[in-house]
Amino acid sequence: MKLDISYIIKNEETIWKSIRWTDSTPNCKCGCSDLYRTSDSRFKCKSCGYVFSDTANTIMQNTKLPKWKWLYAIYTLSVQRSISNRELAGLLSVTKSTAHNMLMKIRYYMSLDTIDMSGVVCLDEAHIGGWQGMHLNKKMEYMRKNHFIPEGENHYTKQQILAASSEKKQHILCGVNSEGKSQVLHIRGQITKDIIKQVVKQNNITHIISDESLLYRGIKGVTTEQSNHSKHIFMTAGGHTSNPCENRFSWVKRIVGCYHTHTSEKYLQLYLNQIMFKMNNKDLTATERFMKLGGLCCQQYVSQKDILKYEYTDGMCYPKVDEVDWDEMVDSFGYMVEKIEHKHKIYTGKRK
Repeated sequence: MKLDISYIIKNEETIWKSIRWTDSTPNCKCGCSDLYRTSDSRFKCKSCGYVFSDTANTIMQNTKLPKWKWLYAIYTLSVQRSISNRELAGLLSVTKSTAHNMLMKIRYYMSLDTIDMSGVVCLDEAHIGGWQGMHLNKKMEYMRKNHFIPEGENHYTKQQILAASSEKKQHILCGVNSEGKSQVLHIRGQITKDIIKQVVKQNNITHIISDESLLYRGIKGVTTEQSNHSKHIFMTAGGHTSNPCENRFSWVKRIVGCYHTHTSEKYLQLYLNQIMFKMNNKDLTATERFMKLGGLCCQQYVSQKDILKYEYTDGMCYPKVDEVDWDEMVDSFGYMVEKIEHKHKIYTGKRK
């Protein structure tokens, strides 16, 4: 069966029932299937009296859009490598902001496709982004805004450009298990050994395959195999390689760079969810991926506020808001100002 926008419009109720309910039969939360329709087209259970709709606790809860628009957006993301907000807005006749909210919600539900990363895992880190395609005026504006060059100065050095460009890059950590399934995490700031230890502990990793980086050495209770990429040695002594991570990085960089002109730090993990969902389910047909993603979208309701607060590594690599020592934050504010001033003096060639 080949799905397209006309087929989805004509059969939206049938498709949604096959995704939402087991055997396309609505069931109450008590397990009873003896229901009847109310005047507002909702279901009421004859056993417990519970009233609910067929979109309750799903991605379509509290939405005014027709079902076929959501179904087509889910189908598009499950089939294509990606799609821009403007393109989807034109296809569905909605605003760009509405298309953006729809796509971000669907990308969030892709993270519910959990992958077992325990046991033997390939780990590698990389950085993406920067400003290779950014106009010179925007580069200068960014450098002035972040105190790399003073206001009014139009000259810059190679050292200033490299320092500012590194600030724009985002760090990601990739893990590939023995079955070829992968996850990519967006790590804010530098990737440290403490973050690697937290990732290893949370996923019960016992064997790491990596390159010659010092980040993966000396972790208690974990066996580490490393190859030396600087000497063009890509296989470890045990016959393993970390090149599957390089393959995932190439996918991420191509898709983020080709389909999206700008990927903000706030939403980068959601884009990584989408890319890895396609990678992990590449053996499925288009219809099977659509049905699987539709089933994930029926597991729970997520509001737009939850999307804005979304952190894939929440509680693992970053402190939660209620756990932050605000007195310490206030004390460190003076240090941050001094650090910015120091950076300003260094990159303008002025020293004390």
